[in-house]
Amino acid sequence: MKQASVSAKHTGTSNNRESLTFLYKLSDRVTGLAQKAEQADKRAEIVILLIWSVIHFVVSAFHERWFDEAVSWRIAQNAPIKDILFTLPHYEGHPPFWHLLLAPFARLGIPYSLSLTIISFVFMGLTVWLLLYKSPFPRIVRWVLPFTYFLMYQYGVITRPYCVMSLAFVLLGLFHNERNTKPLRYVLSLALLCLTSAYGILLAGGICIVWGIEILREKISAKAVPSLLKDKRFLLFGVANKKSVAYNIAAQLIENDALCDFVVLNDEIAQKVKKIFPERPVYICDVRDQDSLVQLRNNLESADVKFDGL
Repeated sequence: MKQASVSAKHTGTSNNRESLTFLYKLSDRVTGLAQKAEQADKRAEIVILLIWSVIHFVVSAFHERWFDEAVSWRIAQNAPIKDILFTLPHYEGHPPFWHLLLAPFARLGIPYSLSLTIISFVFMGLTVWLLLYKSPFPRIVRWVLPFTYFLMYQYGVITRPYCVMSLAFVLLGLFHNERNTKPLRYVLSLALLCLTSAYGILLAGGICIVWGIEILREKISAKAVPSLLKDKRFLLFGVANKKSVAYNIAAQLIENDALCDFVVLNDEIAQKVKKIFPERPVYICDVRDQDSLVQLRNNLESADVKFDGL
């Protein structure tokens, strides 16, 4: 039994070593391919884009259109523009942009499947071009991304508002780092995201909320926006030294322009707190002693101060 157990352990260890060896070799191979990709001819991106385009048109030629693709086409073909703008968005779940985009093709009699193929190719082709030429990813990653399931088929061949959403997200990613110095193009990308669907509106709204919070925090840190705690007065108990929790609370309050008065246990601690906060009043009170609490109340009344927090 022991011999079988030892044999099993030996087999498991051997398998683990083989797995690690395989992973190391795979990692070296991928690293080597990535290095070769960086050194490859600059025309490689053109070849990738052409291959993606050919696959897109070939697969689209054999693609049987989905129900939601057909519904959008019929709405664009037959619904009055007034209904597309003001009535149908309540039922379709996305703004009228997609139907308005399809309308010229549908009403001019351009073939249904060909029109959808062209529209998806324009938006997804631009998305792929941006990924190939403008994205910050390693070159080998940029070559592979266009042939992933969503970029190649789900948002490429199947023609729905998500092809516009893909472009909006790529634009947002490219403009993100300069959103504060060049906000217009970032805002326009958010607007394009809003035009795609109700999901796009929610996602754009979430991005705007986070962006607004970031701006507000930067302004507060730079003192460009008055702090909500400015000139508010607080009475703090328990500060003993710079390691105490009360000290850190006081430091944060003062950093945000609040005023802090301190209550400590005895004269020894009071001297330490006065060295830390030399410009602030320090009162002595033993909260376990009723007379000491009464004396604190009298001292605060004689100082004629009102506190906004304790």
